[in-house]
Amino acid sequence: MNQLNNILLEGTTVNDPEVAATSITTKRRLIKFTLANDRYWRDRSGNAQQDTLFIPIQCWGDLGERCLERIRKGMSVRILGRLHMCRWESKKGERRSSVEVICTHLEYRPLSKGKAGQVEIIEDENGEAEMLSDYEVLYEF
Repeated sequence: MNQLNNILLEGTTVNDPEVAATSITTKRRLIKFTLANDRYWRDRSGNAQQDTLFIPIQCWGDLGERCLERIRKGMSVRILGRLHMCRWESKKGERRSSVEVICTHLEYRPLSKGKAGQVEIIEDENGEAEMLSDYEVLYEF
């Protein structure tokens, strides 16, 4: 039986998505970007505090391709995915590891290019327009 491994994050993209690797067998591309997640609180003295966590995000296949097309630095996004431990050996032979999120569902708010609250339209290659609400949803099954 699989144990639960789901994570829901909301934050701001730190960089544009980039191609990190391509699978030799399936030709699927791995797309990566970083998400900044801010936490605000007041300490015991009443002073405002902030902590920012930078989280590496992986998107595979069609989801990754759509991220390359639509996601840009500075966008507000919500991500549903699972945690993945990446392990490798450095050039000096040292063992390294990091935890990354493999994204399975992504919602984003397009960067505003006009009046606030205005509905943005994205056209596909066939010229068909799609109306967007506050967030657009990208996901894979």
